[in-house]
Amino acid sequence: MIKGLYIMLIVFAVVAILAWVMNKLGKVSDSVRKKYMRGFFIGYGILLLVQAGLTQGEGLDFFNVLLGLFGVFFLWHGLFGKKERTSKS
Repeated sequence: MIKGLYIMLIVFAVVAILAWVMNKLGKVSDSVRKKYMRGFFIGYGILLLVQAGLTQGEGLDFFNVLLGLFGVFFLWHGLFGKKERTSKS
């Protein structure tokens, strides 16, 4: 029971940190926001590709292929994707 409580507290702390970061990112300029978004997509794509590569077993598993495809997508989006926001009018 105590392990579940620790996990719940860790999840709450991570969500609170993410909410604080998102609140701070809402107040920065668009150029800084684009730079952070690019870094996020590149980092997340690399993380997914590494995770797919490390969990690869003897054959091709659907989950690993899906992770690899998502990793390639996020990496491609971070490197070559458009980072423009649409107007709110």
